[in-house]
Amino acid sequence: MKLNIDSASSSVEFAIKNLFVSTVKGHFADVSGLLDLDHGQPEKSSIHAEIRTASVDTHDKKRNAHLRNADFFDVDTYPIAVFDSKHIKQINEQAYQVTGDLTLHGITKEVALDVKKLSAQNGNSKQTFEANTVLDRNEFGIKWGSIMIGRDANLKIIINAIPQ
Repeated sequence: MKLNIDSASSSVEFAIKNLFVSTVKGHFADVSGLLDLDHGQPEKSSIHAEIRTASVDTHDKKRNAHLRNADFFDVDTYPIAVFDSKHIKQINEQAYQVTGDLTLHGITKEVALDVKKLSAQNGNSKQTFEANTVLDRNEFGIKWGSIMIGRDANLKIIINAIPQ
């Protein structure tokens, strides 16, 4: 079953420590892609997702502008982050381990996502998934503010997918 990621209702949320005390939260609002799901054999499924890095939003215009410049996401040079799954392992009826390549800031690294299927209606309509992982931003070449800003970014990905 082929499903499109619904950009209007999907997002990538992040949280990262700032000054060792507070946590900055934000999200990328522009997420798109394709899920090719085989419910009978999940290991044959695949996921391709794209995130427009300029869609970063922390509800602070000055911070958003800084995150978009060359110190962080460098959105003019790297306008899209891409995830392509390589392995999907079913843990139980609602949980999966999805491993794939994430290309962010021009660097590709393998990442693992813990995925939960949250809903499905009638088997062929809208489906919702939540994925969680932790990324070390330094591994993707995003090193500005390494003393003030934590290395680990906690990601929560909400995907609402609709049939093609």
